[in-house]
Amino acid sequence: MRNITVMIKPASGLCDLRCRYCFYHDITEKRNVKNCGMMDTETAEVIIKRVMEEQVLSCCFAFQGGEPLLRGLDFYRWFTETVRSCNKKNRKVSYAVQTNGIHLNEEWAEFFRRNHFLVGISLDGPAEIHNQMRIDGDGKGTYGKVRSACSLLTRYGVPYNILCVVTSASARYGMKIYEYCKKQEFSHIQFIPCMEPSGKERGAYALSDQAFESFLKTIFDLWFQDFQKGKYISIRHIDNYLAILAGEVPELCTMKERCSCQFAVEADGSVYPCDFYMTDEWCLGNIKDHSWEEMRSGETAEKFIAGSALGETCLGCEWRLVCKGGCRRDREEGKNIFCQSYKGFFDYAIRRLETAAMAFNGR
Repeated sequence: MRNITVMIKPASGLCDLRCRYCFYHDITEKRNVKNCGMMDTETAEVIIKRVMEEQVLSCCFAFQGGEPLLRGLDFYRWFTETVRSCNKKNRKVSYAVQTNGIHLNEEWAEFFRRNHFLVGISLDGPAEIHNQMRIDGDGKGTYGKVRSACSLLTRYGVPYNILCVVTSASARYGMKIYEYCKKQEFSHIQFIPCMEPSGKERGAYALSDQAFESFLKTIFDLWFQDFQKGKYISIRHIDNYLAILAGEVPELCTMKERCSCQFAVEADGSVYPCDFYMTDEWCLGNIKDHSWEEMRSGETAEKFIAGSALGETCLGCEWRLVCKGGCRRDREEGKNIFCQSYKGFFDYAIRRLETAAMAFNGR
């Protein structure tokens, strides 16, 4: 293993927003301990030292939530300083954080700039779309604060990308969302379909096959038009399709056919194989008691990886090599719930994807 990425939830599931489609709230409700509180420095130090014990060339600490900035800037200052003091072998260290942006100020921005953080900002599009779902505890929209956070990061030269959740409502406005992101000069965007609570019928915000297929096609058409004009906008799922078609290994875990252990660490030190599977049955152990290797090779990890194998429908599909079956959480009865969406999209876009991949391979 040449590198290791550890996802850390320093504030557990705590968040000051009440997003209508929050999947992590659904996950925590299924656990015996619903909220693990704030991560203490003793637990964080164990994580750091365990990472530094690994025989790797590089490591990435990725902070998520809930809302990870609720842990406070002092914690992150301590964390990065501790990493520096423990990094005796001078491994390449990188940091990432996914935030709703509400707490970002100049002090945070300067810290991120100085420590070379990659910041993910959750923003669903223009105000009228974003404010439908991403609301605060009083039910008010948060667009103004989030957009101000983006401007602040731009001013401080902090690299950031936009995470945009696509719902049944927003899928109808693919062109509006794309043109908005383009106008705001967002150069790196990730679109993810709204995740419904696991084990339940799909609810009010769930995407239909038709809606998601239409959204994928609209975004691709607009992206390809800009691509032909020499303007490359990084859209994560498209980037990964191009990498696959160019013979490279995709970086997105949902496009690798089979899951691996991602090491998602809760505030109390309990470790899970994936952010979407942080329930009691999938707990690999606690970082204070077990090494990464012990958890990586344990029975629960082996069960998790084995359970991600593609079903017969995917194995026999003409689009398998580029689709890869998608995220296992989106699979039901052996196939992706958006199977028809992806089939329709690839049939529509594959020739242009192949054309773009030839240029991608030469970059």
